[in-house]
Amino acid sequence: MTEQQNISQSAFEAICFAMTNLKWDYSRNSSGLQVESRIWGNDIPMDIIVTVDAENAMVKVSSELPFEVKESEDIHIALALSMINVNLEYGSFKYSSAEKKVWFSINYRFIGCEMSVSVFEQMLQYAVEVIDDYNDKLLLLSDSLMSLDEFSVFLTELIEQQHNNEEADTNQVSSEKAEEVFNQISNVVALKTAEYTTDRENLSVSFTLVGEDLPMDITIKADREHEIIKVSSPMPYKISVDNRVTCAMGVCAVSAKITAGNFDYDIINGIITFRLTMPFKDCVITSDVIEDMIVYTGKMTDDYNDRFLALDKGFLKLDSFING
Repeated sequence: MTEQQNISQSAFEAICFAMTNLKWDYSRNSSGLQVESRIWGNDIPMDIIVTVDAENAMVKVSSELPFEVKESEDIHIALALSMINVNLEYGSFKYSSAEKKVWFSINYRFIGCEMSVSVFEQMLQYAVEVIDDYNDKLLLLSDSLMSLDEFSVFLTELIEQQHNNEEADTNQVSSEKAEEVFNQISNVVALKTAEYTTDRENLSVSFTLVGEDLPMDITIKADREHEIIKVSSPMPYKISVDNRVTCAMGVCAVSAKITAGNFDYDIINGIITFRLTMPFKDCVITSDVIEDMIVYTGKMTDDYNDRFLALDKGFLKLDSFING
């Protein structure tokens, strides 16, 4: 058994331990390295599927929402998911306009990293909380029983409530591990480029890579509060006001296809940002993990930054963008 296969098997066992610790009923497919569980939330049951993809060194958490979207609500769902995703720390809601399906997804690449049981507990709890916050409202929106304006009001109130809850939480997150990860990030970036800036207060490093078409600004951060490494790369332009709705459909289409990470779309400001995360709670983070995140982010940004720009400028029609 190869080292990567050993890591994959360890990840699978850690997932099972995490579900046991959470007191979830689950079924396991050891040969397929997949675990399934049904969790009841406030309104709608959630079927959580966790798969370890040994070949691609990834852990995939997925939960399909149990409804189909009306044809007439395609754009509203795309806009709603854009508003949600830009406020999530990790994971994202995705939508396939061809299948009319919405699902929540957290995909982690674990190149050279053995993930801990506590990371999976954190991941699973987070997934359930996020899905439970939004699934009933997305159901109403998808069935034309809630307007986008009403959804926007709900979202604003929910985010404000979550912010107040976070401020009221007096638990202090230890920053020792985050600072250790930050130092590793700084060392990896320093080997890639001589021109970078560090923000020790926020434990982040920013630099620019040159791609095939456009420069790519990349920030990689060790997030103390959520205990994740977060890499983000905004497109170096703003989507024009007239095309912001069309681009929401384009962003949804791309995010549904990619294997890890998400393109977040701030429709108010017209900014599209690629986001990739990796948890580090009780994990041994190697330089390979950080290097892989940077390379992957650069590739995703380089692959799509010119395409989003072409969609905005009208050089690509939406159908060609989605199917191309």
